[in-house]
Amino acid sequence: MCRPVYYGIRLCNRSRQCVQIIAAVTRAELLDRFSNEFWRSVVRLCASPDLKSVRGGGTGLLFRLSGEPFLVTATHVLKDFEGQQIMAFIDDREAAVSLGGQVIEVGDLPDVAVLHLDQVSLKRLNPNHFRSQLDLDSTPLAREDQYFIGGYPIDPNFCNASLTAWKAIPILCAVQLDSSGDHRDVFQLDLNKVEDVHGERARLPASLAGMSGGPVFRLTAMGHVSIVGVVTSESRESNIHKVHATRWSYVLGLIDNELGGIRGATRLLLPPKRL
Repeated sequence: MCRPVYYGIRLCNRSRQCVQIIAAVTRAELLDRFSNEFWRSVVRLCASPDLKSVRGGGTGLLFRLSGEPFLVTATHVLKDFEGQQIMAFIDDREAAVSLGGQVIEVGDLPDVAVLHLDQVSLKRLNPNHFRSQLDLDSTPLAREDQYFIGGYPIDPNFCNASLTAWKAIPILCAVQLDSSGDHRDVFQLDLNKVEDVHGERARLPASLAGMSGGPVFRLTAMGHVSIVGVVTSESRESNIHKVHATRWSYVLGLIDNELGGIRGATRLLLPPKRL
């Protein structure tokens, strides 16, 4: 399984002393946690215009709600694939599988599409490829929490390649909450303050195109990790990189309308250590 490449950021407080948002040792542990717990569900989405070639287009998240399997991504990713076979690169299998199902909604705003996967697609995936309802969080965002975006940037030099020849390197990147609305959030990072997992200065890929549809993670001070949003677009202004995301509350609303109500997540995979 290909571990994502980690990018952190440094913050300067009012006394102008730079502090790391996460200690170097914690960064390594955090990366292990994301890799082991979450990354099986983050897939690279591709289109297959014919039987001999594929092209990358975005990122998606596999998850279950009320027992039903779904894939969420950005609207413009699915529109770009229109008329072509949608494929998902499954990292722990080192293989691509074709996906199909019913699209719940494709709208330009807020640029989120949900695919209700069919039974044929479900047979091509393992149960551990899906995040559960317990991993999703639609509560308001807080500035004291830490946020990360995950996905598969598209290599600007990428062109058509054989199905067995292409590989994408995933990244996990720390971002700061810039502004928050009812359904839309904006995150940012200063490109001059990007660091790798060891705390050394690093440079992001030239373009983060391909991250669209990927998850936004929240890490609280108590160490709880949840998925709070879907990346929909990115932009750069000088050295500031902005990431726009749609909140999970909107995604859950779409699915709630489709299913006629979402059952609460009450089944625990493991019993609590304390009550």
